[in-house]
Amino acid sequence: MATRHRRRARAKYDSGELRICSSSRDSRTGRPSTCDDPAHRYPSTLHSTIAARSLDEHDQQRPQRHPPKPCGRGEPRFLAANPADRVKKPPVKQEQIVPPTVAQAQVLLQYVETDRLRGLWWFVALTGCRRGEALGVRWEDVDFNAGTVTIQRTLTGKGAKRQLHDPKTARGRRVIALSTALVEALRLHRKQQLLERLAAGPDWQDSGFVFTTRSGKWLGPDWARRRFKVLVQEAGLPESTRLHDLRHALATTWLAAGVPVQVVSERLGHASIAITLQLYAHVLPNQQAEAAERIDSLLTSRVTTTSPREQRNSETP
Repeated sequence: MATRHRRRARAKYDSGELRICSSSRDSRTGRPSTCDDPAHRYPSTLHSTIAARSLDEHDQQRPQRHPPKPCGRGEPRFLAANPADRVKKPPVKQEQIVPPTVAQAQVLLQYVETDRLRGLWWFVALTGCRRGEALGVRWEDVDFNAGTVTIQRTLTGKGAKRQLHDPKTARGRRVIALSTALVEALRLHRKQQLLERLAAGPDWQDSGFVFTTRSGKWLGPDWARRRFKVLVQEAGLPESTRLHDLRHALATTWLAAGVPVQVVSERLGHASIAITLQLYAHVLPNQQAEAAERIDSLLTSRVTTTSPREQRNSETP
């Protein structure tokens, strides 16, 4: 009887109707036994389908603790409040600006007297312009008769990616008054550029910019930064001194000299006067002390420490 069942099972196995489950063996003979799993009783083509159906039936019978809420694709869903509003922003640490002193600025301007781009370093130090704004100035923007320069573009990028853009802020488009010394420095720079144009001959590229290479091409901001670093080291100044620090030096010198903050903000092209106060607030306490002394002298000059009764008694004979 047992032999007959084994033959039938063997015939079903050979025909593909029955599979042997390798994971289970008969406890008496040690041979692989037939598996009751319906996925093993049919050919392999039906194995995946039957297994998927059994999983679906199992999921349907299993109770769901948190059933999903039905929501169509076209149905809009809105949040009552923005969760990001409750996020606390990390504090932004404002680094204190340490510009070059007046003595250091004088040493630098004296050292660059023999440099080819002397006019550029003087222009940044005496106008307070940004590096890209100075490199974006054309000769048509300079009015030697009125002693002014119009800032209306800025140069950014390096190499082939250099581009001209509008100033950083809306108030960045401005007219800056030039000092007499700076006007003379620009005149000398223009004569030097004309000599370089004659020396270059047909290789000269008439870009129209004030500060260019020896062939007339516009200068890159990164090149100006590296050249300024070399000059700072040769002049014996701190290596941390940047070209942008000349802008800070002008602002702090003006504020310490009592120039109104509004004038300094317009000169630097800040978006608002609040930015100027935030950057250079460390310069203003000295002005507050002077203002306190002035208001005391104005309001307390005729105020006495004697009471009105004592004053009347002293006036009566």
